[in-house]
Amino acid sequence: MKIWTQNLYVLMHAVFLIILTCTLHPQVARGQCVPPGSTPGLRDLVLGRCTEYQAIVHPTHFCGNDQQRNNCTEITDNFLTAFSHQPACNVTFSRYDNFIRAAHTDVTRNKAMFWSDVYGVVQQYTKLGQRAMALEDTLIGYIGNGLRFCAQESPPGIAYNQECPGSDQTDTCPYNAEFSFWAMASSNFASNASGDVYLMLNASQAKAFYNTSFFGVWELPNLNSSKVTKANVLLVHIPGQTVRSKCSSENIALLQRRLRERNIDSSCEDSPRGPQAMLCVDYPNEKECQVKVSTNGASINNDAITGFYICLTVISFIRNLNVFDCDASLSV
Repeated sequence: MKIWTQNLYVLMHAVFLIILTCTLHPQVARGQCVPPGSTPGLRDLVLGRCTEYQAIVHPTHFCGNDQQRNNCTEITDNFLTAFSHQPACNVTFSRYDNFIRAAHTDVTRNKAMFWSDVYGVVQQYTKLGQRAMALEDTLIGYIGNGLRFCAQESPPGIAYNQECPGSDQTDTCPYNAEFSFWAMASSNFASNASGDVYLMLNASQAKAFYNTSFFGVWELPNLNSSKVTKANVLLVHIPGQTVRSKCSSENIALLQRRLRERNIDSSCEDSPRGPQAMLCVDYPNEKECQVKVSTNGASINNDAITGFYICLTVISFIRNLNVFDCDASLSV
């Protein structure tokens, strides 16, 4: 009980500091304190994420007689060396080879999750690789997720405090550092998928699948039919918005044709219950999310369901703090 109280105090203190910071410094809340260019402290962040992933996020992946932790110093050096002191728009794919080899981790069979235009719900659904495994749930993707990094030929070799191209700016700057990184990471992830794989797409768009998407260009062509038994397509939509793509749509038929060409069977599901339920937490007032169930005069309305999900989220967060670990200790 004492440990639980101590950790709850830490949680409340952290929330208070966040509120205080955003109140006293509203420019932080608006993101104005984030400088342009590469993420500050890039080396420390990459090294820290590598260590955190292996020690906390997925420690079981590095247990056993045939597995050991990857060298995070080597991984960090290989990551930065790949693009530092290179032309901003010409970081070749092969420069990331050493990093990919050093940071490689296996993709759990039957858990690979690909996605297009549904980043948020995929991250909620996969639960850091516990329910499924997206690229961002692997060590390679976990390191790069959300970071900005840009090359420059002049010292220090990495562009800080200046505008620089991101992965979505290949029209004006092909082969920039971020684009080449995610292209190589995506290709590697797809080539290591096995068993049943999953693809979550945004059915609120007129074309949930298109050939020039990252999945269409870098992942689908690298699926290995000798290892992948089936591709399961999940079409999720934003509650309250028109469903514009269905399993019967032409763009999904195109996707399934491309899978057949690679000798991979496929299935498709409209509005899968799990991901759609998660979206309803963010859109509780939409008609499709307002569930009422009456049993013996008792009514469970939408507010109660939303409250239930919030409670589950808080409990999950507190459990991640090891508050139920009797051997836990608190360092101040």
